[in-house]
Amino acid sequence: LIKIEDRALAHYKFNTGEGNILYDHSGNQNHGTIYGAQWKLYGDMNDDGELNILDIITVANIAVDIFPYDGDADFNGDDDVNILDVLIIVQLVLNS
Repeated sequence: LIKIEDRALAHYKFNTGEGNILYDHSGNQNHGTIYGAQWKLYGDMNDDGELNILDIITVANIAVDIFPYDGDADFNGDDDVNILDVLIIVQLVLNS
């Protein structure tokens, strides 16, 4: 039995968070170079470089229509910002 992962040429996670090297996690050392892009902390709604209560407040305000819709706050991908997205950002903040 051969797994698909065994045949992968490269496995990129895009999760380094800094620098311009895209690391290959397949074990094949097929690292890449990133040009013209900037890393963004997933869940950092106010772009302050940290996950904190301010990000939770922002998502909650979007969920109750105080702030306008922002697709970046739709963490579960259902095209709506709601309590599920608030719970996801709370979990992200607690795990940061």
